[in-house]
Amino acid sequence: PNPPPNNMKLFNDKYHHKPNFYHSGSQMVAYVDTWRIFYDKFLEIIDAFLERNMIIVEDQAVLQSVCLSYPKLCAYVPFTEVNDN
Repeated sequence: PNPPPNNMKLFNDKYHHKPNFYHSGSQMVAYVDTWRIFYDKFLEIIDAFLERNMIIVEDQAVLQSVCLSYPKLCAYVPFTEVNDN
């Protein structure tokens, strides 16, 4: 992944910062307890978007913002390591 600068933990502009957008919601896995924590953080990020009048139109941008804000909660696997083709 090529994350946006550290000051852009809340990220919703994949059109102007396309190289920094790398999150796909197509394949996500976790233990049940991890999903519960992720869900709580997901709601926190939605609140943070709303407090800053940031548009929430791309769920991937919100998911990526959760991972940028809580990096120990997420791990990315390059598509080259996923045998699905």
